[in-house]
Amino acid sequence: MTASSFKARSSFAALAAVAIVGSGLAATNGIALAAAPAKHYWVMVFSRPIAGKEAEFNAWYDQEHIPDMLSVPGFEAAQRLVTVQAGTPTSTLPPYLAIYDVATRDLDATNAEVKRRMTTGVLRKGDAIDYPGIVTAIFSPLGPPQLAKSFAGTTPAAKIPGHDELKSFELIVFSNPEATREDEYNHWYDTMHVPDVLHVPGFISGQRFELAENASPGTVIPRYLVRFEFKSYDLDATVAEIVVRIKSGKTRMSTAMAPDSMVYFDSPLGPRMFKAAAAKP
Repeated sequence: MTASSFKARSSFAALAAVAIVGSGLAATNGIALAAAPAKHYWVMVFSRPIAGKEAEFNAWYDQEHIPDMLSVPGFEAAQRLVTVQAGTPTSTLPPYLAIYDVATRDLDATNAEVKRRMTTGVLRKGDAIDYPGIVTAIFSPLGPPQLAKSFAGTTPAAKIPGHDELKSFELIVFSNPEATREDEYNHWYDTMHVPDVLHVPGFISGQRFELAENASPGTVIPRYLVRFEFKSYDLDATVAEIVVRIKSGKTRMSTAMAPDSMVYFDSPLGPRMFKAAAAKP
């Protein structure tokens, strides 16, 4: 599992990185903003435990931190994952990932609310997380998910001898367009690349996002993100099939994509949690 070291930050700044997010709060200088449709965001928080404290880290995240975050207005759901395979040498983000689905009209107002909750202890601090190493990025969806079942010729995961358990995974890819080729890059991604990848056996859906805010400016985060959900009896076999399809041209690539992409294969650490469930005693 690949991970890099990061420049130390203050505890307060690191805490802020855990939870710089949007919510449904809508006030500026005490004046309510006009009602407007809430925007949706995907808040990604990458982190790692302090050495030797992984069990404590996971218990705090599941039992305290996720419920605390889902109590912030605008937080609708959360999912935890861990990287099981990094696909490129540039894939150096911390291995644990928390994803929050957030609906908001005002990111700045929520940042203030999150900081208030941190300073008053409403958001409980953990003792097993490496705060200086946290990386947070906020993405907005470019459209709804594309579903494999919408395309002719897609198939479920192929059974592999000796591998009887069908497991869930996510393929998360960060990338940038080459300068002056952004339109070409986006057209290729939407109309060719996502559909091509969804033809890999076992792939279920793919959705693209654009960076809305890099809450960890010391870390370079590419501007675009795609998230694929898939099932596999053998992750190595699925990865090998992805590579074969790229090399053969079955999965079409484009020179409009810059060579600095980051590729992660992640495994869910549990079911997706929703605000109502997290609020139950």
